[in-house]
Amino acid sequence: MSLTPFLVHGGKKGAEQLDELLLDIKLPLGQFKATFERVDSSVMAILPKSAEANGDWTSIRVSLKKNARVTVDGFGIPFKSDDDELNGWVNNYKPIVEGFSLLDFFASEDFHIVVPRPVNAFRDTWQSEKLRPPFSYPYGDKHDWNPNHFRKLLSENKRKAQFEPNSRYVSPSTVA
Repeated sequence: MSLTPFLVHGGKKGAEQLDELLLDIKLPLGQFKATFERVDSSVMAILPKSAEANGDWTSIRVSLKKNARVTVDGFGIPFKSDDDELNGWVNNYKPIVEGFSLLDFFASEDFHIVVPRPVNAFRDTWQSEKLRPPFSYPYGDKHDWNPNHFRKLLSENKRKAQFEPNSRYVSPSTVA
């Protein structure tokens, strides 16, 4: 099953159909606990036979603290799949298993994820205290027109390299 979203290119007329939908699920920094263990044979038995070719699999269990929620980027991007069942799951929020839909999954406080990587690939990288803080531009949130203020900001924040391209803006300060 593949998802086929449409990507509209800047400056191009029309849209290009893609063969996958990428969802970026972000956990709230400092608001979750994760545990990792090697997937046992009972879980491997329910995965497709081709899964064994991917080597070690890890079971990740994530629990969010009270009132914490994940952020999902990419969900809601228009797409159409050749698979009617998949279209129902993504476009019409139909249940995937036991009455549980994608929206229910994203609204959960506890997640169980199985991925084709060894346990040691996650233990260090998923520790909140070892992660970088969320990125923010070094220009503050005061954006009224004041040329002297902007000259000072620019002189104090000279960079050799450009910022990474960004298409998601979480506040007016990330657009300004």
